[in-house]
Amino acid sequence: GVSKKLMGLSFETEASGLPFDISAPGGGNVKAGRGQITKDGKEAGSLTSACFSPTLNKGVALAYLKKGFWEIGLEVILERAGESIPAKVEK
Repeated sequence: GVSKKLMGLSFETEASGLPFDISAPGGGNVKAGRGQITKDGKEAGSLTSACFSPTLNKGVALAYLKKGFWEIGLEVILERAGESIPAKVEK
């Protein structure tokens, strides 16, 4: 069966960009493999991309989440570059 699923995440951030340091060109996008998603200390998945959404006025991301972490509204932690950012699973 399916063991992981591409899901959206949202997180609070400043309009100036993401809450973690991104030195990649292209307006602060995150590239695959540069972050992980956890829930209660357990690995829940891996970050594929993230950016600031001016329309939603918050950060948005895509992540491959393991089975058991697909619930819409589930609160998870986005971990990257030594920082932990609270995020919520979206559609």
